Amino acid sequence: MGPRRYEMIGESGSLPEAMLLDLDDTIIALGAAAVGAWQDVCARFAAKLGGFGPNDLLNAFQEHRTWYWTDPERNQRGRMDPNLAQQEVIAGTLKHLGLDSSSLASDLAQSYAECRDDAIQLFPSAIETLGHLQGKGSDGAIVA
Repeated sequence: MGPRRYEMIGESGSLPEAMLLDLDDTIIALGAAAVGAWQDVCARFAAKLGGFGPNDLLNAFQEHRTWYWTDPERNQRGRMDPNLAQQEVIAGTLKHLGLDSSSLASDLAQSYAECRDDAIQLFPSAIETLGHLQGKGSDGAIVA
């Protein structure tokens, strides 16, 4: 028989008095939604970009996104304004591909955000787990 679902509680069965839980990829499956949204948007927009296939576009976005977030200054600025960061990543990717179009970047950003938001969902058993933790007497706070 495999490990029990709540083995994280430990041998004593006690929990800390309080917990802070981050939403992104802890309770909400944001990473999976983002990956699927990028794939969908790249498939829809590739035909408008002349000569670039969906995978070419997806790879270019992934490379530019990695470049963007590895710089400490851009990372800090991007964390303060995620929408601006997304716009900068998209515009920078298009510029790198020789497609310097602010209207296309804006359309891509809006389409991505809508697609991602539509795909966001809770991880299986997230609600049950939060209820279990609350039932064990641990206060919690969710951090966005």
